[in-house]
Amino acid sequence: MNVFVLKSIALLTMLIDHVAAVFLQEGTSGYLILRSIGRLAFPIYCFLLVEGYFHTRNKRNYLIRLGIFAFLSEIPFDICFYQQWIYLEHQNVFFTLFLGLLTIWVLDLIRSKVVTQNMLTRIFPYLWCAAMAFVAWLAHTDYQMMGIFLILGFYLYREQMNHLFLAVFVICMSFGNLIQLFALGALLPIAFYNGKKGPSMRYVFYGFYPIHLLVLALLQSSL
Repeated sequence: MNVFVLKSIALLTMLIDHVAAVFLQEGTSGYLILRSIGRLAFPIYCFLLVEGYFHTRNKRNYLIRLGIFAFLSEIPFDICFYQQWIYLEHQNVFFTLFLGLLTIWVLDLIRSKVVTQNMLTRIFPYLWCAAMAFVAWLAHTDYQMMGIFLILGFYLYREQMNHLFLAVFVICMSFGNLIQLFALGALLPIAFYNGKKGPSMRYVFYGFYPIHLLVLALLQSSL
């Protein structure tokens, strides 16, 4: 599977998840089934974020792009899920991806610049990652600490599927609920990733997020 196929799977499962969140009553069988399917989306996005980090020619522009779409998506996100123009208790997933990318970028810089291995330099990378997870929690980004640690898991165990499976399992159990364990299913299509890009539709995938939220909000208001 190439990047295009993985993005399409993530996009479709995200849409299924959001349809259930907006239109179905929490706790019903249909709600639980669709939300379980939706758990596949975020791990795939985390994987693609890390792949993008290693392949992009300009990490700064990549970070800026995520930041721009985070702000563009926030009002549609708030209207769709909370029927408010501004809701500060929950921020959209682009903010999580932005913080995750910043986390692994700075972590890379720390690891490449450190020459001497004293106690402080050994501890500092852990302190940085913990601080960014705390920022995600403090800012109420989607998936909060769990999101940052999942991105770190894909970064640290990028080519070690057994370790990655264990890391995702532990993170989901530690920061999520039982339904989050369905996120492990995302590792199946990821395992078939062939390293190829496929058709380049970057802004279509980016733009789909705020647009589909607006469409769902409009459909919800018309019911």
